[in-house]
Amino acid sequence: MTYFPLQVERQSITILISIITSLQHGWGKMLDMDDQIDDYLDRLATTLQSLLKKQLTGVYLSGSLVMDDWIPTNSDVDVMCIVDRPLKDSVKLKLVDQLAEERLVPPGLGLELVFVLEDEVLKPHSLPSYEYVLTFQRDIGVKVKEEGMDEGLLMDFTICYQSGKTLIGKPIEEVFGVVPNHG
Repeated sequence: MTYFPLQVERQSITILISIITSLQHGWGKMLDMDDQIDDYLDRLATTLQSLLKKQLTGVYLSGSLVMDDWIPTNSDVDVMCIVDRPLKDSVKLKLVDQLAEERLVPPGLGLELVFVLEDEVLKPHSLPSYEYVLTFQRDIGVKVKEEGMDEGLLMDFTICYQSGKTLIGKPIEEVFGVVPNHG
């Protein structure tokens, strides 16, 4: 009878060690991915700052990464880059060249990088416009969209305002205004 509690305790310890080992293994994978994402975002923000210099208001993480539903096999990295004036064509070309380099391969499915003028995010309205959009997808490559309007940006502005993360530049609350309710 004295062996029964000891045996139960050993089984409990074995199960506990197994659970901890499994969790550590899973967490390790998650931490590695988080480190890869953080490293990528640091390099992206630094590259954008060096290319845009004083024109850059800030770079902000949005989308599934800040909404805690990012899945590496299904999600891309969503970033908003806010600028104080329109981008020159020469800068747009440099952006494509610099961001398409091997050292800036995005994690997950790719990158959606949206450039928006300060006024559009500070005072959002029903049909906001973007300055430039660069999309990098693993098996597809680079897609570019020049100046256009997109009501879907209102959702992106709201996500940035409520949950976004400043990668570089002014704090979110100084850059993004509240999206009006058009109910």
